[in-house]
Amino acid sequence: AVSRDGSPDLILTGRQSVDTEGMQIPYRLGVLFDMPVAVNVVAFSMADGRVTVEREIEADVREVIEMTTPCVVGAAKGLNRPRCPTLPDMMKAKKKEIRVIPQADLGFPPPIPTVELFGLQAVPDRGRGTILEGDPEKMVRELLRLLREEARVL
Repeated sequence: AVSRDGSPDLILTGRQSVDTEGMQIPYRLGVLFDMPVAVNVVAFSMADGRVTVEREIEADVREVIEMTTPCVVGAAKGLNRPRCPTLPDMMKAKKKEIRVIPQADLGFPPPIPTVELFGLQAVPDRGRGTILEGDPEKMVRELLRLLREEARVL
């Protein structure tokens, strides 16, 4: 989809996915389009075909990198400075077109599923917990009894 729209000056991505946290997308795009990549970016500026980023290497350790465009920037959490839109901007946004690119137009076949679902079943109810009451010594004796006799872990 990126190459379909021409040659981008800048590709912005998130830092990593929430499923495997593989941090692959920025690097894969950089290789695919032969662009420099910076990830964990917490500050960003762009002027005259140059991008200056500040990236977090470790907690409180940062590095400043300057790259030429085109490039790929993987944003970290600190890069986002949320703004609240005004009412007129919200009304304008409602009228804007959201362009959807059909998968068939992207030029590659649909993905082949690699997972096969054999069935689903509800998780059995674990039952209610036991609340111990009384003085601490009595509660400890009762807890030990429950762990030995019911849970059978001691």
